[in-house]
Amino acid sequence: MSQRLSSELIQSLRLTLQRVEETFASEEDQPRIAELKRTLLHRIADLEFVGAAVELADAKEAEHPGAVLPSVAEDDPEAA
Repeated sequence: MSQRLSSELIQSLRLTLQRVEETFASEEDQPRIAELKRTLLHRIADLEFVGAAVELADAKEAEHPGAVLPSVAEDDPEAA
């Protein structure tokens, strides 16, 4: 997933969360809304984590261009 697409998705999820908070305020909706909010926040956190990991990998690639991580086959003699 591209960084731009990931950022747009995070922004969309945050906007959805904001609208949920503004729209559903009744006491009877609270338990279901709390679960939805928790799910949205976890998804946002996952996307932010992946985005940070991609940025870190890109930075390491920039520091060491052409460096290639060993493949699984190289690590596992049985896979070769």
